[in-house]
Amino acid sequence: MEDHTKKAAVAFMKPNARAFFNKVVEIVGECRDCYNGGSLPLMSKDEFTRMLFIDGCFILQFIDQAVKNDMKDFTVSAHLQGFILRDMFLRENQLPYCLLEKLMEAKSVDIDKFVDQVADTQGQWQKMEKENSSKSIDGEHEHLLARLRMRQLGPGDQTPQLAWGSNWQSFRSAKGLIESGIKLRWEKTSFLHDVKFTPCLVWGKLSLPRIVIDDLTRSRLLNMIALEMCSTAGGDYGITSLVWFLDLLIDHADDVKELRQAGVLLNALGSDEQVVEMFDEIATDLVPDQQAYSTVTQSINSYYTFKARVSIYRMLHRRFGQSLVGHRLPRGGRASGAQRGADRLYCDTNCMCLFVPSSSVLFV
Repeated sequence: MEDHTKKAAVAFMKPNARAFFNKVVEIVGECRDCYNGGSLPLMSKDEFTRMLFIDGCFILQFIDQAVKNDMKDFTVSAHLQGFILRDMFLRENQLPYCLLEKLMEAKSVDIDKFVDQVADTQGQWQKMEKENSSKSIDGEHEHLLARLRMRQLGPGDQTPQLAWGSNWQSFRSAKGLIESGIKLRWEKTSFLHDVKFTPCLVWGKLSLPRIVIDDLTRSRLLNMIALEMCSTAGGDYGITSLVWFLDLLIDHADDVKELRQAGVLLNALGSDEQVVEMFDEIATDLVPDQQAYSTVTQSINSYYTFKARVSIYRMLHRRFGQSLVGHRLPRGGRASGAQRGADRLYCDTNCMCLFVPSSSVLFV
């Protein structure tokens, strides 16, 4: 692998390797200060400078070629390229971000686009979110992993907060919420902190960001959690709290199925059971910020402790079926064949549940 690293690094620094090396020399002292004292044993200044030079150019060449979708300078299989991508976001492999910025003074690399692609592998972010994504990663970063973490969480407050005392211990799994009349919906966002609950007269709606679960998810989540556990994270436990919240929702394979059907989870890992095992493993001994998502959990607990509302929903569900509950007709639209022949329950624009007789034509 070392030969491939050097070959790619040389490709990046062409045609003027000396210019890139001088950039590294300018910043080598600042880079050394980024490492803990014991993490660079028996490494001279020249060896350290050479390591930064080769590894920095290699990383930027990989990013540049990945963004351009042209990996000809990487004579390794797509499978091994996946391992390179994984290793780039291991906490112990991080290079100082100031090094990458210094090297990019000599050759421009669209690192913003790369971080967006890694953060959202399905390309689901909307135009507005693309504009906001650059704002979410403005400012100083320790390294590439820290930048990815900030991009994943998004701008603004990283986790919704209220007050201590939310009854999260009794929080139900995804299937349990659905059985109590809470719909799961995909919030069209690529930012992981966008979680919200909207109550209604009879049912509620829990909106969640879309999350891709694949072979790299476990590694990235664990490394971002490890980053938050260190003092340099500033006490912000956004990823830790998100994993904790998802683990509350996922107890069994049926919960994963419900989240998939709602468009929240894209399972590229394998079976639903594997997703359950992954979250169980990651969340073991996890200590989140207990104020995180308390607004959401408290609202949901308030919703399903109102027994009359849950009973009404279950009665309507038994009578009409899930397909006849919780939908709206289009503006100026008429009831479809599936909607005719039964009284219709729907939500208006103010989320007020209304009964509509089967003979009515609904204009909203």
